[in-house]
Amino acid sequence: MDEAKMVFSEMEENNYSPNLVTCNLLIGGLCRHGLVNETLKYKKSMIVKGLVPDKYTYAMIIDGLCKARFSNPDRCGLSDRSGLDPKDKAGLSS
Repeated sequence: MDEAKMVFSEMEENNYSPNLVTCNLLIGGLCRHGLVNETLKYKKSMIVKGLVPDKYTYAMIIDGLCKARFSNPDRCGLSDRSGLDPKDKAGLSS
């Protein structure tokens, strides 16, 4: 994961803006490695950059939270799922 984060950082340093797919790849990898706190940090970062998390972003994060045994995903800043299509929100309800 260190290499992936380094590539992500280098992209930004070289004025390449990460897109939703790039962010989702990094978030998915962080989740698979149990780095939930870092995952949430990158999710916030993508929002600051104007990217809107999609259903895949949230699905990966929720999966990571479950595997890490977080008891309440909404306490992790996931209660606001604005930007998602209403039918996608329904599939991600608690």
